[in-house]
Amino acid sequence: MAQGHLTPFLALARQIEQRKIYRVNIVSTPLNIRNLRPLLSFNSAIRLVEIPFCATDYGLPPGSENTDSMSYIHVLRFMEASESLQSPFKKLLEEMTENDDSPPVCIISDMFLGWTVKVAKELGIFHSVFIAGAAYSMAVYFSISLNASCGG
Repeated sequence: MAQGHLTPFLALARQIEQRKIYRVNIVSTPLNIRNLRPLLSFNSAIRLVEIPFCATDYGLPPGSENTDSMSYIHVLRFMEASESLQSPFKKLLEEMTENDDSPPVCIISDMFLGWTVKVAKELGIFHSVFIAGAAYSMAVYFSISLNASCGG
C-alpha cells in the first residue's frame, strides 16, 4: 500500500494478463484502486477490487490509504492497521471461490502484508511474495536479517 509498490504490482499484473491463462484481480483499498484505475487501458481484463479501510479508525489522518505522504510514526501505525484488512480479504476470496467459475489459484502479496500467508494457508491457495524493492537493497536487508545473530 505504497505507490512505489503499486506500480510494480500493476506491471506484474499486466505480464500475467498477457498470458491469457489466468484472471487477474488487484485487491487494495478504495484510494489505491482509484489511483490505479486510470493506469489501466480500456480493454484490460485486470479487475480492480476494493476492500474497506477507514484510516481514522486507527488514529491516522483521513484518506491515509498509502504511505506516500505519511510521517514515520504514521507509517508504523499504518502497517499495524493494515492487518485489519485480513478479514475482508479472506471474505473476498471466499466469495470469489463460491461465486466464480474459476476460484483463486494464487495470491501474490507485498512483503509487508505477511498476514496474507495465513489467509492463503487457511483457504488452500498457493502464496507468493512479490518484492518491489531494489535488488541490491533487498539483498542487504536479507543478508543482515539472516546474519543478525552472528557475532563478530
